Amino acid sequence: MTPLRCGLAANPALPARLLDHLVATADDELGPILAARGDLTRDHARVLADRCGAGVLYPLLERGLLRPADIPLGDPWRALAVLAHRTRIRPGSTGSPATPTR
Repeated sequence: MTPLRCGLAANPALPARLLDHLVATADDELGPILAARGDLTRDHARVLADRCGAGVLYPLLERGLLRPADIPLGDPWRALAVLAHRTRIRPGSTGSPATPTR
């Protein structure tokens, strides 16, 4: 990934067509930057979930852009992201999880 693409992905004034292009070409490095944007649509979230690693799933699930049912569970890391969301465990947290949600 180039610093230019990283900077564009983090730019809140990025035009919609460039955001669409970055989402469509995202990789595991660019995906988390894009997943943190406040202007993503559900369609963007689905594309990022398909193109990028499990790390993009946490913010997308937390913000409600994806539901656990939207995530294909063939990859164990993706399954763990869904499980963490359902039990409210966050990456880097310690201690016991909160009461699972249903």
